[in-house]
Amino acid sequence: MHYLGVALLLKNSLIEAGLTQRNHPVKQQLKSILLLIALASGSALAGANNIIIDVRSGSEWAAGHLQSAQHLELGMVAQNIHSLVEDKDQRIYLYCRSGNRSGQAKAILQELGYTNVVNAGGLEDASRTLEREITK
Repeated sequence: MHYLGVALLLKNSLIEAGLTQRNHPVKQQLKSILLLIALASGSALAGANNIIIDVRSGSEWAAGHLQSAQHLELGMVAQNIHSLVEDKDQRIYLYCRSGNRSGQAKAILQELGYTNVVNAGGLEDASRTLEREITK
């Protein structure tokens, strides 16, 4: 089965099983699986043509961020994304502290027409998934 088909099947299973509560433990595990599926469906993780964007605050960025990441606070995403990413089909990985702000940023980018956006979750998750060191 195609990766995206599996992802849709898992998402629909969450809804049917009533596991849509915000912090339900099974939901959190399945969200991690869905992220891995989304990443696996792409060609390469954070390759040369992909961009990684940290949408956290300036102080969070200064405390540590992913190697090769760009910084663009959530409140500035809509206004400034074009300065970082002109090609709306370019793969963009977003992360924050927990995955919440990066999820909001993903929705904003999709509304702006960006088609290849991945919420990589929190800093630690993104570090593991994208195989990037955390630097200061």
